[in-house]
Amino acid sequence: MEQHSILIIDDDPDIRNALQLVLKRAGYHPLLAEGGQAAIDLMTQKDQAASVAAILCDLEMPGMDGASVIAHLHSRHPEIPIVVLSGAAPTKFLDAVGQQGVGDWIRKPATNEMVLERVGGAVHLYQLRKAGRATTD
Repeated sequence: MEQHSILIIDDDPDIRNALQLVLKRAGYHPLLAEGGQAAIDLMTQKDQAASVAAILCDLEMPGMDGASVIAHLHSRHPEIPIVVLSGAAPTKFLDAVGQQGVGDWIRKPATNEMVLERVGGAVHLYQLRKAGRATTD
């Protein structure tokens, strides 16, 4: 079975570490970024970017906010589903990123089951997009 990488973008180290543990136990390979610029830097490395099957991204971070990160990553990697993980209200989510390639969102605090369900759905969507791209190449 192919091990999929999941990019976790969150400024809170406790959230990053908790998500890393949950995803690792479920068989994923978590990649951690403490903010938007770190995520963009990581995704410019072709070997890293090629392994990412889904992105979990916080909306409210210092420096580059989640909406800016999402817009940047989606413009360069439109095949990778993005799941917003945020304490922000759903209306803020919809206003900020609803049209930027975001497939789903999770409201903090989230249960492990909810995270795994959303990540599993995002990885499945990635696989479908990848398979569709392979048949058209």
